[in-house]
Amino acid sequence: MNKMTLPNNLECYYLGKEETEYIFSEIFTEQQYLRHGICINEGDCIFDVGANIGLFTLFLKNLQK
Repeated sequence: MNKMTLPNNLECYYLGKEETEYIFSEIFTEQQYLRHGICINEGDCIFDVGANIGLFTLFLKNLQK
């Protein structure tokens, strides 16, 4: 696995650089995962059971700051 620093200065390990950059943009920049009525409230417990590298989990963690 390779390690990279994302545009928001988070570091992550990845297998495919282009895929990671695309998913980062989709989640962090475009916020597509929140477009279909998903509301996240303080105290919610979220399970990210996707099969990628956990970028959505990092995104949610940053929402709480």
